[in-house]
Amino acid sequence: MKISIVAIVLLSILASFFLPWWVIAPICFVVTYLAKLKPIQAFLISFISIFIVWICAIYYFDYGSVQPLVGELLGIPSKLTSIVAAVIGGLMAGVFGLSGSLLGKKPKRFVNG
Repeated sequence: MKISIVAIVLLSILASFFLPWWVIAPICFVVTYLAKLKPIQAFLISFISIFIVWICAIYYFDYGSVQPLVGELLGIPSKLTSIVAAVIGGLMAGVFGLSGSLLGKKPKRFVNG
């Protein structure tokens, strides 16, 4: 389980230098599929991993220039824009992590009768 968090964090950081932001979706999908996690674990691990990565990236790269503009556009305080963006990214990653986990499950076979 811990290796899944590290794998998602490292792969998403490395891939984000060369690929668009949505590359987190296939990364979470593949990692949770290969790790064979339970669905709730897959969702939470994907959500927490990407939430942490995006919060750190926003505070490292923004320098306070975009937050006031996005906050004014969305009608929320500028200090909340980074949290809102990280939650949105985390939810997307969580859904794809959940999908990867559910795809890896074997369907139960029921006998008629």
